[in-house]
Amino acid sequence: MDRFHEMQVFVAVAEEEGFAAAARRLNTSPPSVTRAIAAMEQRIGTQLLARARLSCATVQGAINAAVHGAGLVRCLSYPVHEHLVTGQLRRVLHADELPPVPVHVVYREGRNS
Repeated sequence: MDRFHEMQVFVAVAEEEGFAAAARRLNTSPPSVTRAIAAMEQRIGTQLLARARLSCATVQGAINAAVHGAGLVRCLSYPVHEHLVTGQLRRVLHADELPPVPVHVVYREGRNS
């Protein structure tokens, strides 16, 4: 599964405080949300969410997820969110949204000279 998609799912579950609510928000099934979170937890090697019967909450593992890039999902949506809410921008082509593509970043290690 695509790591960016996993991060989107994680952010939705954390914000909605539940798998079913996140699934509704993402227009997918609760089992697919569960699989995405399980894959992310397996890859990172820690539990990200404390599950309860009707809700879930982020745990210390969420910090690890942020370090691994979960915060990137929010950064990508915030620059336009305010403009969508105020009506300055309008979302079009809902059904034609492309899946996210991987981004590769090259940087030099060490301090800047």
